Parts: sequence; structure tokens; C-alpha cells
Amino acid sequence: MREAWRIHCIPVKSHLEQTKTTLSVFLTFSGTDIPDYALVEQSVIKIINRLRSIVRRNAENIQDTENHGGQ
Repeated sequence: MREAWRIHCIPVKSHLEQTKTTLSVFLTFSGTDIPDYALVEQSVIKIINRLRSIVRRNAENIQDTENHGGQ
């Protein structure tokens, strides 16, 4: 899971740096069988895409607030 995150998190980290935003992420696996890497990677990519969407939306909301004087 860590390797999949390390490989695919670069776009999220780049966007966070550009928007001067921080994000703490904690991933945990709960299960009895160890899944194969392809399944883990696919799941991590889904998580990263959701995070990118949330970060982008938050940045847009902050920008809108700044552009409209907080109103």
C-alpha cells in the first residue's frame, strides 16, 4: 500500500504545494487476506483521485471567497 501511494501521490503533493495547503493522510487495511498489488494500486489511485478532487474544490472555494471579499 505504501508503494502504491508513493508512486501515485505526486499529483496531489504538487497541487498541495501550489496551493500552500497541507493534508495528512492515513491509510489502513483491514482484512484477513492480503490482496494482490494490482487491487491495492487500483484502490489507492481511486483514493488519490478523490483527494485531488477535494483539494481542487477547496482551493476553488478559497479563491472564490478571496475574490468576493469573504461574502
